[in-house]
Amino acid sequence: MLVPLLNQLIRQIDLTEMQIDMAINHLLDPAVNVAQKSALLALLRAKGESVPEIVGFIHSFKRRMQRISLAMPVLDIVGTGGDGLRTINLSTGAALLAASCGIPVAKHGNRAVSSHCGSADVLAEMNISIDLPIAMLTQMIECYQFGFCFAPLFHPALKNLQMLRCALGIPTILNFLGPFLNPASAQHYVLGVHSTALLAKFSEILLQLNLGKSVVVHTPLQNSDQGMDEISTAGVAMIAEVDQKTIRYYTLDPQDFNLPLSTLEQLQGRSIAENVHGLMQAFEGIDGPVADSLALNAGMGLYVYGKCHSITEGLKLAQENLQNGSVLKLIETLQGEQHHA
Repeated sequence: MLVPLLNQLIRQIDLTEMQIDMAINHLLDPAVNVAQKSALLALLRAKGESVPEIVGFIHSFKRRMQRISLAMPVLDIVGTGGDGLRTINLSTGAALLAASCGIPVAKHGNRAVSSHCGSADVLAEMNISIDLPIAMLTQMIECYQFGFCFAPLFHPALKNLQMLRCALGIPTILNFLGPFLNPASAQHYVLGVHSTALLAKFSEILLQLNLGKSVVVHTPLQNSDQGMDEISTAGVAMIAEVDQKTIRYYTLDPQDFNLPLSTLEQLQGRSIAENVHGLMQAFEGIDGPVADSLALNAGMGLYVYGKCHSITEGLKLAQENLQNGSVLKLIETLQGEQHHA
């Protein structure tokens, strides 16, 4: 069934969009040989997944997912994971912070897969429901600017491939797809990648998907081949800004915004409880590297969404909302509203 495609990949020839849809049908078919499924994903990885191939996989899985229909564009602040640095979940905290500043955020995520603490783990620990019915989730985003899209509920096709991914034990093209499969059809992204090499590839994917202004971000770390899949005070971030068919590259140095650099250790959390504790301290107005990093990511989100005209303006609004308790009020609202579901 998959043999012709396997031979094509062995010859280092990219798959067409039609072949990709056929390949996914075979991947989801329980009657197809598991060894061939594994070989397909491994050969794609060995060849190197091209941007058109990744875009083809995105389009194909979008046709297989459940969607949320909203009247307004939404933002997602999301990392690809895979950096292995055990940092506090800044993307989830920044998503809540951005929502508290008055823009609609549909946070798409899952429980921990490649990290020790996923966005769903953080929100569940905060006593925020992660599995609301679609109608209730839609209402939450429309009324309170924040909703969490729990990936397994919206992506039965990807859920069916989870055992195969775990058994294979290597990163595959499926690891790239999550951020681009937001059920609310996010038009604006602050999308973090864990390596410099992915910066250009992911920005090109966003360009091909024809979305609104978005950024791909990465923070390299000194004396390390690995980096963070978010903006942080642990280093100077690399930014690829995608807007109107163009990609603009620049750097973001926290010191240019009068924020001191921090160590990686100051942004790490060893458990889900410690992760949430670090976020809540920032939400309570306690200054430090976590609060600064949250404000940078949320400020970038406010800028790409168009709420603010510059990153500086976005950062200032995010900092104000950390100090005035707006995020805490939002969390309390989300905790209370879920009981009416």
